Amino acid sequence: MSGSPRASAETSTPTRFRAATLYAIGLALVAVALALLVWFLLLTADRGHLEDLVGGEDWGSNLVAAPFLVLMVAAAPLFLAEYTRRGQWRSRNRTFLQGGSNVVLLRPLALWARLLWLLVALAAWFVLIPLPVATSAVRGDEFWMLLTAYGFFAAGMVGAILGSLLKRATYERLASAFGARVKRASRSQIFWRMVSYQFRLELIFAFLCTALLGMLPLTVRDDDPVAAAWLIGLAAGCGVLAIVGILNAWRSGKALYSLESVS
Repeated sequence: MSGSPRASAETSTPTRFRAATLYAIGLALVAVALALLVWFLLLTADRGHLEDLVGGEDWGSNLVAAPFLVLMVAAAPLFLAEYTRRGQWRSRNRTFLQGGSNVVLLRPLALWARLLWLLVALAAWFVLIPLPVATSAVRGDEFWMLLTAYGFFAAGMVGAILGSLLKRATYERLASAFGARVKRASRSQIFWRMVSYQFRLELIFAFLCTALLGMLPLTVRDDDPVAAAWLIGLAAGCGVLAIVGILNAWRSGKALYSLESVS
C-alpha cells in the first residue's frame, strides 16, 4: 500500500448484498442465539446438564458460549447492514500510523432508537440477573453460569449505550470550543485517534463499568461482601477511564459520526 497521506479516497461498498438481506440474516442468527439460550436455561433450571446434549461428554459445559458465538456471527451482517443503510464508505491507501484504509461516514442514529436499545439492555439484564436472584431456587452451576455470562453482557451494553449518549452530548461542543488546539499528526492527536476513533476504548471501559456493577446482585445472593467491594472498585476504575476517554475523544480531530479501520 502507498504511504502517502494525501492519497485520494474512492467510494466503495462493503458488500454486494442489500441492507434488507443483511438484516434478515443477522436477525435470523440473533433468533437462533436467543432460542439456544432459552433452551439451555430451561434445561439447566430443571436440573439437567449441558453435557446431556452431547452424550455426557465432559466438554459439554463449553456449550455455555454457543449463544454468544452465534451472536458474534450475527454482528457481522448487522453491522454491515447499518453501515450500508446509514453510511457512506470511502477507501484510501494509507499506512497504519496515517489512519485506516476504510472510512465510514454515518448518519447519526435517532435519539429515541438509542433510548429504546438502552431499555432493551436494561430489561435483558433484569431478566437474567436480579429476577432469578430474587425468585429462583435453582442452584445448578451451569444455570448460574449462563445467567452470569449473558447478564454480564446485557449489563455491559447499558454502559456502552450510556457512554455513547454522553459522547454524543459533549463531543461536538468540546470540539467546537477547543478543536483549534488539535495539531494534525501530533502525538496527542495520533494517540486519541487510535484510542477513541479507531478502537473506541472509552466505550469498552463504559461497557466494563456497568457489566461489573450488574454482577452485584449475585454477591448479595452469595453473601459475599468482599466480591462486592472488588466489583465496585473495578467498576469505578473503568468508569473513570471511560469518562476521561469520552471527554477527550474530540482530541482525535475526527468527526463524531465516522469510523475507520486500521487495515
